[in-house]
Amino acid sequence: MTSGQPRKDFDEPNLKEPEEATEVGQMSRRKAVQYMVAAGGVAAVAGSLAGGVVTLFNPVVEAQGALETGFIYSVSAETKKEGSNWVVPLDGQLAAASHFKQVEDGAAMLWRAVLDEEGKAAPGTGIPAILLRVDPSQIKTSFDQLFSGVVAPGIIAFMSKCTHACCVPNWRLARKELRIFYCICHDSQYNPLEIVQYTHPTGVKYWGAKRIAGPAPRGIPVIPLQLDGDKIVGRIDAPGWYTYCGIEPPLDPNIDTGGS
Repeated sequence: MTSGQPRKDFDEPNLKEPEEATEVGQMSRRKAVQYMVAAGGVAAVAGSLAGGVVTLFNPVVEAQGALETGFIYSVSAETKKEGSNWVVPLDGQLAAASHFKQVEDGAAMLWRAVLDEEGKAAPGTGIPAILLRVDPSQIKTSFDQLFSGVVAPGIIAFMSKCTHACCVPNWRLARKELRIFYCICHDSQYNPLEIVQYTHPTGVKYWGAKRIAGPAPRGIPVIPLQLDGDKIVGRIDAPGWYTYCGIEPPLDPNIDTGGS
């Protein structure tokens, strides 16, 4: 197989009915301002969201502040230098549905970061994610019938941590000609328009972008969304979906259901 090219054959995912997620204790809004964030924080990914390379073992970071359940633009130095990408002026801002004006508008984000006193993402916090506007009619799944994960005008979110070695896949940055999520570490590739069910190593079932090439053993999880006005908010319907690469997302009882 030629490196970097989508292959035609791949392992089919587990397509059984989802099982109820194990109950996970939720954090109150007050307790959520003090928590530990393990591998996967912004400290190691700030300059890598375009290139897709990230240090796997980050130091544990303790941060204080407000938990932001929305998505914060995280623009890489390479993208800023290029200057032509529509996301450059939005670096550090909260994502809004109105920002995604065209199908295929996609951007690297930090999700569930802790905000400091200045309202900025505290170093070492936040989960890498990708927001992407799609044509919902092109999604190959009954996904919309399962839970409301795609919000107007057709925006869908994915956790941006490769299931192979925890690098950070990107959308049309390292390989602009490919309409897929592409991880440059080992050429793992995911199709954001084909949402299928996988089984997490813990046994929890989750929905994710289909793995179509590379050594990744399964797809990257979809993040359920809802709108708060124009603001895009991510939910955790089943906490076990996101517990890989050392990540244990803090919960917000006003947003997260704690179950599927």
